[in-house]
Amino acid sequence: MGWGLFFMQLLNIRYLLLSVVTLASFFSSLAEDKDSANVKSKRNSKLDSQWVFHWGPKAGIDFLQIERPFSFSTPAGNEMGIGVGAGLNGRFEWKNRFYIQPGLMVSYDTAAASVADDYDVVDNTSGSFRIRRGSLMLPVHFGYKFYVTTDLYMTLFTGAWASYGFAGTIDYNPGPLGTPDSEFLDYLYGPDGAWNRIGAGIALGLTFDIGAKLTVNVDGYLGLNHMAERNIFYSNYMSESLGRISLCYWLGSVNL
Repeated sequence: MGWGLFFMQLLNIRYLLLSVVTLASFFSSLAEDKDSANVKSKRNSKLDSQWVFHWGPKAGIDFLQIERPFSFSTPAGNEMGIGVGAGLNGRFEWKNRFYIQPGLMVSYDTAAASVADDYDVVDNTSGSFRIRRGSLMLPVHFGYKFYVTTDLYMTLFTGAWASYGFAGTIDYNPGPLGTPDSEFLDYLYGPDGAWNRIGAGIALGLTFDIGAKLTVNVDGYLGLNHMAERNIFYSNYMSESLGRISLCYWLGSVNL
């Protein structure tokens, strides 16, 4: 599956995103109805300061893809996997327009990658490796906010990210003529592992700031560094990329 198909699959969850935005708007309106005057006064006072720091938890659904970077043609054995992620965000915002947003996320994700053509247990079948892994991610976003309505801002961002895989397994799924190979079971990381613990790449995406407390995030993390430690995959250069749709609830803010 190439990048074109990757983003096409992300588009298939547009109804999920619409539902999340609708629910977020509903709960945001409930919260603002209880104390709308207080929220507005706080917002106006924050605008008087050039820098404001916001912080809060973030959680969402992950879509992991393992493939050759910027490839538009990948084998049938590749499958995008679904996972979950949660963590904390901090946002340094300047004049309610530009912001720098570092974060710390913990995630559990799974995906499949096709095996090498000459892998000895495959017998030229469409076998694949199923990877399951837990990781820590450090993303940093640089964004700009666009005014939409009184209680809605849209932002576009770019940036960078790095991750560290702390646990994981790899299983071989044989094709019709293949046979399982136990050599790589439970050896995703480590001296005899098949996968690099360190990932890194480019971040890009958009967010919707709803009211003063909620943000809907559509994050894309494009992997660039080489992840495969053994020549068992269909390409000698493999990377992992992640799409994430999530909610962030801003617990507090401080004028700087």
